[in-house]
Amino acid sequence: MLRRGRLGRLTQLGGVAAGLAGDVAAATTHLAHERADAVAARVHRRAARRLAGALGDMKALPMKLGQILSYVDEMVPAEHREIYRDVLGALQAGAQAAPWEQMAPVLAAELGGSPEEIFAAFDSHPIAAASIGQVYRATTRDGRDVAVKVQYPGVAEALDADLKNAESVVRAITAALPGSDLSHFIADIEGRLHEEVDYRCEARHQQAFAEAWAGDPDVVVPAVVPELSTQRVLVTEFAPGDRWEDMLALAGPEQKRRYGEVIYRFTLQSLYRDGMFNGDPHPGNYLFYPDGRVVFLDFGHVAIFDDEGRVAHSALRDALLSGVRGRALRPLFDAAFGMPEDLDDELWALFERYVLLTAEPLVSEQPYRFGPDYPRRLMAFTYDAKMTWFRKAMFRGVKDASRQGTIVAARINFGLPSILAQLGAEADWPVVIGAR
Repeated sequence: MLRRGRLGRLTQLGGVAAGLAGDVAAATTHLAHERADAVAARVHRRAARRLAGALGDMKALPMKLGQILSYVDEMVPAEHREIYRDVLGALQAGAQAAPWEQMAPVLAAELGGSPEEIFAAFDSHPIAAASIGQVYRATTRDGRDVAVKVQYPGVAEALDADLKNAESVVRAITAALPGSDLSHFIADIEGRLHEEVDYRCEARHQQAFAEAWAGDPDVVVPAVVPELSTQRVLVTEFAPGDRWEDMLALAGPEQKRRYGEVIYRFTLQSLYRDGMFNGDPHPGNYLFYPDGRVVFLDFGHVAIFDDEGRVAHSALRDALLSGVRGRALRPLFDAAFGMPEDLDDELWALFERYVLLTAEPLVSEQPYRFGPDYPRRLMAFTYDAKMTWFRKAMFRGVKDASRQGTIVAARINFGLPSILAQLGAEADWPVVIGAR
């Protein structure tokens, strides 16, 4: 049963931190008899397993952070990266599922009847267990094969508790990974969690993406079944496909590069063409067809731009591609992001360097190849600049960041390059997104 109260979840987090500290302490007794690297590897594997089990069991915010750690490689020690990617990668497809007996009342309450009454067929064994709910396969009365996402009972209350315990969540994770700075992701997630627990909002987002990408030969967004979707139940067309780890094992280099092109094009064209930004690019939200198509799932974390914001971001992209630099960029930054009026020259220069770094795949000599060095440089620059930004209260005067969608930028800026680096994606990226 999912713990909902702040005290109960705080106790769980305390247990995680204590267990991790105990693992580290116990390891010191082995250093006299074994090589330090062997002991360290064993400690990190145990820590990764402890984190995966605890964060997956808690669901909600802790599980979301575990998913981020599984694919943003720069958050974990380089020498132990494969351990965390391997163990925490299980959180991308799901963790331990909640029993059907706990989930059935939610579905019945939302749809007004049992699965047998609502569907022609319903498999009560989940095909995925995510941070907010878990997914089942079913057939509608009119014969459609569908995925049914049912929210965990009490997850909204658990999320409220997690937000109040945010510092403790981070403390528990950094007990295993002292160098990991999750503050960007916490701030990013906090602004959207309450939207994510309302599946009606996700249904609207997903249907908008499905309509925008209908007919595209490479992009698949399952359509929503609106008559069966409610606040805590989301029903969509079922889409088969290989999950991330299976794809990595089966696909060749050229096929992986093609998948990378599709993911990048979907992300950037959704912004520049459609004014929509899906801010949760973790590998569990993709499925892959052998013919190169990619299925995009989970639209709970979406920013919708008004026309002014979409045009502003497109104008900034075009200016960067045209070689505009320096003071001429400032009004474009202001239009796209909403900048404080009293920003000094040092911070303008710092912000320009940051924007140019995030745009590197577009403004560099083409073709550009995503490699592990790029997300590392992104992470390092962001951490180095953060103290300057905070010292001068850079963001105190941001005019309307929520309207411009900047709240979702952290997971895109760090997550997408990490995913594309694992795929070895290489292309002429301005051509891929139709910018030239």
